[in-house]
Amino acid sequence: MPGRTLKTLLTVIVIALLHAPLIAYALWLRDDIGAAQSVVNLPWSRSLPLIVLLILPYAALSLGGIRWNPSRAQLNEPLDD
Repeated sequence: MPGRTLKTLLTVIVIALLHAPLIAYALWLRDDIGAAQSVVNLPWSRSLPLIVLLILPYAALSLGGIRWNPSRAQLNEPLDD
């Protein structure tokens, strides 16, 4: 059980680190565009990095073979437990 707990903790840390660029970019956008402007109205030059940063963490987890989605949340897949 301690090995599984450590693996879970490391997975959470990796997920947090992969989301750090997205959080930093979102905070920069918030300061730059103001609270009244919608994200939908952003130009492509600012929307594209946002979209890439949204996809990047999950693509990196998938390519790294890190199982981040608990088996109880997966549909029609065999359980590994």
